[in-house]
Amino acid sequence: MAVSHVLRLTQQSTILNCLWVVSKHLFLVIMAFQLASTSC
Repeated sequence: MAVSHVLRLTQQSTILNCLWVVSKHLFLVIMAFQLASTSC
């Protein structure tokens, strides 16, 4: 019971970490596009 709960928690945390990394990259890409559009 406890093992499955820990596994579920780790799965959620890895998914959250992936989402966090993806959102950070998306934010950087959007910022880069905004900078490029304003400079041009």
